[in-house]
Amino acid sequence: MSRILFLVVLLNVFLPSAFGFTCTMQGVTVGGLYPSGTTFYADITFNPDVYKSPDGTEQILIDLGKDMKCHNDLKGYVDYVWMEPTLEGVPPALQQSDTSIWVNGSKITSRTLAATLNFDGSWPPIPVQIKATLSKKPGSSSFIPAGGELMTLNVYQNNNLGNYDRFKWRFFTSKDIGVTSSACTVNNDSAMTIDMGAVPPSLVGSTYHTTGTRREFTLPLSCPDTTVSERVRIIVYGSTSTDVSDALQTGVPGLGIQIVDTEKNKLIPPGGYTTVDMVNGKGYIRLLAAAVKKSGSVIKAGDFSANMIVALTQD
Repeated sequence: MSRILFLVVLLNVFLPSAFGFTCTMQGVTVGGLYPSGTTFYADITFNPDVYKSPDGTEQILIDLGKDMKCHNDLKGYVDYVWMEPTLEGVPPALQQSDTSIWVNGSKITSRTLAATLNFDGSWPPIPVQIKATLSKKPGSSSFIPAGGELMTLNVYQNNNLGNYDRFKWRFFTSKDIGVTSSACTVNNDSAMTIDMGAVPPSLVGSTYHTTGTRREFTLPLSCPDTTVSERVRIIVYGSTSTDVSDALQTGVPGLGIQIVDTEKNKLIPPGGYTTVDMVNGKGYIRLLAAAVKKSGSVIKAGDFSANMIVALTQD
């Protein structure tokens, strides 16, 4: 199990007329607020690895209490940070689940005090989590590319002098991710590395049929509900090559990775899918990764890699 690790962080150098505090993520003080009418915005870019409960049906998508602390900068001020119960911009897949805001371990349904900031030198954490309760059966999925917005948290702040302000904390992902409304897993939710080995340029063809550089691998599929016996979709997400048709981007000009359903001999382009049958909550998918080049191109020597996300959804 893992939790979200924030890479580029939150917020403040707040306006002293209304509030005066600084926040850090992983010990780094950050800024980035700008006004828009009466609302202030803070953009948070993070690496969305999520913590899951043992059965996978509860996910902590964002955990501010682990990495975010705030400090009151102005003598005479006491700032109160409140969470609103509403989220904006939630991906369609998570709209089908119970995605909610938790403060101090409790789900909130109304504006709730998350932190009191006194001018006493302390750096209290912001004990806020965003959780999703997922189905035990196949559901839907959403793809969010690197730099895409995951969701927005609405925050209200007031202080002992009667001032108040509103904030929108906008969360962005630092890498491509897929989110689902289901607790079903591919490869036990574990990463897999496919080592293509040394690739002689002379063996790289322009399609997976002709290339001499191929690797087959099998991914186990599982759902918590052992009554699931149905056809499901296996979706491949990733950055599309700008040079090679229907291939994943590798970072090497003229070179891409194509993914194939080996049993159906079906090419699965980024964003595409194949289908497979599950029985009693279990199944597997056999795939092939093939290094392919743009027709007529000459591949330069050097390392290459491609990243993909494989999601299991209902058909």
